[in-house]
Amino acid sequence: MFRQGFFSAATNPKALLFFTAVIPQFIAPDRSLFLQFVAIALTYAFTEFWAEYACAIAANRIRPWLVRVGRRFNRVCGGVFMAVGAAMQIRG
Repeated sequence: MFRQGFFSAATNPKALLFFTAVIPQFIAPDRSLFLQFVAIALTYAFTEFWAEYACAIAANRIRPWLVRVGRRFNRVCGGVFMAVGAAMQIRG
């Protein structure tokens, strides 16, 4: 499962375009490219880990609530998506 997730993330064109556009701005040509890459990669990994961890904790906390009102919540979210889609069609 880890391998599948890794290859999915590594070949994601949105992520590749984002990193290709953003990372060069933080690279100093007069310093070690390897050390800069390691620093940027570790910063990204640290930030991504904590963001995913926060999402997992939040999901775990709202799980009992979603079990109780899940069907109603799904209907409300579906209605919101339909309203946004209709608004996009009307505004063109």
